Amino acid sequence: MKKKIAILISIVLVLSVSVIAQSKLAGSWLLVSMTDEQGKEISLPKTPEITMTFDKGKIGARVCNNISGKYSAGKKSIKIDFTMSTLMACLEITVERDFERLAELATTYSIINNELILSGKKNKPILKFKKKIDEEAKILSGKWKLISMVLEKDMAIPLSEKPITLNISKNKIGGNGGCNSYGGDFLQKGKTVKFSRILSTKMWCDNGVIESQYLNALGKSVSYRFINEQLILTDEKKENTLVFEEIK
Repeated sequence: MKKKIAILISIVLVLSVSVIAQSKLAGSWLLVSMTDEQGKEISLPKTPEITMTFDKGKIGARVCNNISGKYSAGKKSIKIDFTMSTLMACLEITVERDFERLAELATTYSIINNELILSGKKNKPILKFKKKIDEEAKILSGKWKLISMVLEKDMAIPLSEKPITLNISKNKIGGNGGCNSYGGDFLQKGKTVKFSRILSTKMWCDNGVIESQYLNALGKSVSYRFINEQLILTDEKKENTLVFEEIK
């Protein structure tokens, strides 16, 4: 009996440490420096900013692609496993691959004065981040272009050649789903949103499945945030993610 109680206490302590670690890591972090296994500093691009977001065992990162996966953390230990990327070609792809590889080599972390340091064995490699504060809630408006769509947590959907757009004006939305025009109602309260009564034209096209998936995910979206001037919409379970850039 005493042995069972000791085991239960150990499990509770481990879970408590994990919850505390998740709380400390929660949020978005901006990469400010990165050195490889040999201690050589890797130059970071001025744009786009490289960010990493921790959320209850899930991890996401943005270089030129959206990368996602899972992580586990203890009092000082950490293990990162990226499992999905949007796989777009870009000029920063070498830096992105270095970042993904070096982050997965990290075994420990520390947080001091809003600075997060991920370290590998013998302090190599080292990735340093500073806490990134999302923009305050503001009234959503303007014209946006979809650049990434991830469904069911880790399924990246390849987008069609014709842009998928979202136009927001007061309590109405409109745009093009890659084939058909659509419109609907829009309601915002702080950082919560609701897209409803979405209707579209009924032309047939090759990418009709992608359009249907987009409109379905848009209708499920309940919250938004801004990271690096990109608009990110997510559903209640954070399984579907739509990422837009503003059309200027």
